[in-house]
Amino acid sequence: MKRMLSLSLTALLTVVLTSCAGIPTSSPVKPGSALVATDTSSIEFFPAGPIADATQEQILRGFLEAASGPQNDYAVAKQFLTPEFQTKWDPNASVSVDSSERTITMASNNTATLSSSVSATIDSTGQYAEFVAPTERTATYAFALVNGQWRLSSAPQGIILERSIVDLIYRTYPIYFFAPNFQVLVPDMRWFAKASSTTTRITKALLAGPAPWLGSGNAVVTAFPVNTGLVANSVPVIKDVATVDFTSVVTSADPLATVRMKQQLTASLLGVNSVASVDLYVEGVPLGQSAQASVDSVMPVPVDNRAFVISERGVGYLDGDFVSAAPGYSTSIPGNAFALTLGSAIRYSATLSVEGVSLARPGAATSVIDARPGLIAPSIDRLNFVWSVPRAAPGELLAITPEGASTKIAVPFVATQVTALDVSHDGTRVAVLYSDSSGPTLIVASVIRGENGVPVRLGGSLSLPVPPGAPVDVAWIDSTSVAVLNTSAGSSILYGNVIGGRSQGLPSFVSGTAASIAGGNNINQLRLLSSDGRLFSLRSLTSWSLASSGIKVLGVQQ
Repeated sequence: MKRMLSLSLTALLTVVLTSCAGIPTSSPVKPGSALVATDTSSIEFFPAGPIADATQEQILRGFLEAASGPQNDYAVAKQFLTPEFQTKWDPNASVSVDSSERTITMASNNTATLSSSVSATIDSTGQYAEFVAPTERTATYAFALVNGQWRLSSAPQGIILERSIVDLIYRTYPIYFFAPNFQVLVPDMRWFAKASSTTTRITKALLAGPAPWLGSGNAVVTAFPVNTGLVANSVPVIKDVATVDFTSVVTSADPLATVRMKQQLTASLLGVNSVASVDLYVEGVPLGQSAQASVDSVMPVPVDNRAFVISERGVGYLDGDFVSAAPGYSTSIPGNAFALTLGSAIRYSATLSVEGVSLARPGAATSVIDARPGLIAPSIDRLNFVWSVPRAAPGELLAITPEGASTKIAVPFVATQVTALDVSHDGTRVAVLYSDSSGPTLIVASVIRGENGVPVRLGGSLSLPVPPGAPVDVAWIDSTSVAVLNTSAGSSILYGNVIGGRSQGLPSFVSGTAASIAGGNNINQLRLLSSDGRLFSLRSLTSWSLASSGIKVLGVQQ
């Protein structure tokens, strides 16, 4: 189960050793991520404490360097503080990510200012925010003598770390909330330093609720009662078992809610290498068998790892150069389609052709459900609503039922055109690539649903980087990241964006013009179709490898 819950991408972040000393530590091997640093690092930093008779500037620089050591709640960093301030300083309040260029100016014997260029922040719940451009920030520090030695008597809450150090000691962990129907868990990415306190910080972040953009409008929900807290300020792990002891508020939850709480916690804490299972308590009393729950039953069902295509050799799954027909679909999908999306469990498929968007189902006649001109490729969510919109009318986004009833989805942007959209496998988020007066824009927005799960509007959103050039397509790589495709100067440029994390450039495609992309369950299943019908897959995160030819349409599997 733990392996299934691990992030499914292959590690891309390169560990670059800096002048600080990193001590290797062993850990189990787990699947990694091209865009997400998982809990597999063997690097820890053990910074030095203050030296005798250090100057004020040496104390400040030593304090900043000691922020690389989160062990024992930053015990070494606290050695640079006065005893009184040690109890007031909260290293977990925030992280400011800056460059190595730092300027310290001594205003007097007792005060100093630090100036640096900050490119991102991480808040107390692990939410990561990256700036469009680095921002110059100034912080003030105060000094006092303690037994003849200078110590910091005042400093901003939180820590400041260089980007290279953050990449080494911080890891992304998904914490999980439910879709509103409680049928599937949804990841919400957070950043924490790898330390003994990680399980505690993950649990506290889970109890604090989803990121505002994701939780707005109840796009996702939690099973935990309001004001749920921990009896102790820690979640210890003993022999691979995390023990979570809640306050009595939890006793108000019914047995089904208790099961769901166990599912949320188990899914979230199994992302930590040291955790194999989770035990729940209420003020020291075990919750008992009612808290036992299968996490697998509420995780999104993986899609088929084969590409689904319309080709010169038929319609179906691609096995090498052979196309394995999918039962019923070989005849139900129109041959003139130039875009295709399969619904979850292959109950429905939506196609785009000159007639418009059509709905197909195995063994049934295909029916046109949206005949508006100029439509883009449709998407299908896990509740079988087809999402359809004209390219030149981004505000006319519709959710259409299999029976043909449509509901307009309100969008939070004003755009001149929309190029592509793709609903996440869990149905709670949608990636939209559109253009406005500032150029191409990519957002991931929460999906707000009304009665019977009908999508009614897009809620909070995150803006993600877009490569230079003309926008072409967007696709979910897995449950936590999306890929965006643009063309520029004769080549096709791709970015991979972690939702709530960093962005990374993917290998450019230079063997022709890319027409579309489609994801699967992990980065190794990201595929690209060229305009001349060649299908490529990403190999070792370094290049595109030819998988087949004669492909007319690369299908998107939901």
